[in-house]
Parts: sequence; C-alpha cells; structure tokens
Amino acid sequence: MFFTGGYYLWVWIGVVLIGLLIPFLLELYSFLPAYYRKVKNHKAIPSVIAVIGVLIGGFILRYVIIFAGQSV
Repeated sequence: MFFTGGYYLWVWIGVVLIGLLIPFLLELYSFLPAYYRKVKNHKAIPSVIAVIGVLIGGFILRYVIIFAGQSV
C-alpha cells in the first residue's frame, strides 16, 4: 500500500520529497560558506523552511499509516 498501492504518491511526494529530501538539501545549503549563498545574512530562513517540511512530512506519514492500515 505504501510504495505501489493507493497511497504511493502521498509517500513519495509528501514523506520522501517534502519531509526528507528538501529539508536535507536546505540544511546542506545553510552550511555553505556565505560567499556561495545568494542571500548573505539569512541563515535561519532555509532552516525554518526545512523544519516546516519535516513537520508536514511527519503528518503525511502519520496520515498514510493510519488510513492505509484501515483500508487493508
């Protein structure tokens, strides 16, 4: 149900992309030296977006586990 069933888009887009991959890339971006980044003095903005993405991904994971378990 998770990877190939009716909830596969929720898992791949919601959990993997929004909850894992995008926050990971944003945190890597915040560790770059300042001369590589476009915005100079705003290190907190990517971290805040990453935290929000992790929260959204966690809620989607909880939704998928509950509703996929009920449909089986």
